[in-house]
Amino acid sequence: MPRGEANWSALLNAQTDVATAPASVTPDHPFLLIYTSGTTGKPKGIVHTHGGFPLKIAHDALMHFDIAPGDAFCWPVDLGWIAGTLVMSSALLRGAKLVCYTGAPDAPDFSRMASLIGRHRVTHFGAAPTLVRSMASHEEQSLSGDFSSLRVLVTAGEAIAPEHFHWFQRHFGGGELPLINYTGGTEVSGALLASVVVRPIVASAFNSTSPGVDVDVVAADGASLPDAVGELAVREPFVGMTQSFWQDDERYLETYWRQVPGLWLHGDLAVRRADGQLFLRGRSDDTLKIAGKRLGPAEVEELVLKVPGVADAAAVGMVDAASGEKLVVFIVARPRATDDAAARGARCGGGAGRARQAVPSRRRAPRLAIAEDAAAKTLRRLIRNIYAGLPPGDLSSLDNPAALDEVRSVALAPGAG
Repeated sequence: MPRGEANWSALLNAQTDVATAPASVTPDHPFLLIYTSGTTGKPKGIVHTHGGFPLKIAHDALMHFDIAPGDAFCWPVDLGWIAGTLVMSSALLRGAKLVCYTGAPDAPDFSRMASLIGRHRVTHFGAAPTLVRSMASHEEQSLSGDFSSLRVLVTAGEAIAPEHFHWFQRHFGGGELPLINYTGGTEVSGALLASVVVRPIVASAFNSTSPGVDVDVVAADGASLPDAVGELAVREPFVGMTQSFWQDDERYLETYWRQVPGLWLHGDLAVRRADGQLFLRGRSDDTLKIAGKRLGPAEVEELVLKVPGVADAAAVGMVDAASGEKLVVFIVARPRATDDAAARGARCGGGAGRARQAVPSRRRAPRLAIAEDAAAKTLRRLIRNIYAGLPPGDLSSLDNPAALDEVRSVALAPGAG
């Protein structure tokens, strides 16, 4: 066993006192070891340090969330994932009250979040886009509460469609409160991109790169890519970035620093507009290339989510002998909407942009839910692999495995290919 490690069972059965950690540590001493899914392989053990993670989160809690002593912070996340540590640290490092609960946000029904906000006079409320979509699908219950204490809203975890951004801001914030869009990742502690309350906020956008983080949108050769979809990259190390993968420095370097030498490629697609607003366009390993056009799945999903009767959607690309890649869209119907109506709607959708021209070759509405992880992020990789009959890869982060059964049934249905 490597030096510094102890077997958990041995500790439980120990008959003598076990030495505790030193009272003081260096800034590079491990603070947190947390695992995140690999795209196809084993999970990656992310190592954060005492001089990294706490400083980055204290910074973000002030600069992006505007949390002050005496505030009350509620953000439904799984405490076993990085978002849980982020939320706890954001509140407590700023002297705010942390509002916690057990169970699901819809138990016993979707009025639970509204009840928590009113009862605990929550000032800062965060919700992943998936939760926002679910609340919007159960609007009457979700809005049955007193939101007068709210001062700031937060959304994070994946790209959010403009209509759901507006719905969240309008109904929870009266159309006046700032809604902070925030994105980072397990490997970087906190934000790469986020919004700040002192700048105009555009729906679905990030109005700032996080201060102290040199973020860019780049082409395949690493050159800056203005006003076009490219890879989200970090040009310099910063406080909060993972020290390495646990006992696997080589995999860490190969994953993040060697694809384009000298750049950290985060695995997200993004676009920076001429006015400085930034938008996420999905994961780079989820990239769609339909009829020669490169699309992020979020572009397609935003259009599908405009269709009446659609509560959630996941767009994936499948290998096709004729065209190279075809578009497959999985949708979840709103309560009382029929699967057939929702599936027909996936053909439609207004709005401008390249995604409007991409017509799904298959439209299916799983009866259960889109596959998500514990942070409520859509796992398109799993959906794509199951539908294609490929090994799904790592399933350890999946929060609702029953959703994959419906995907399997669709994949096995006649004409599924």
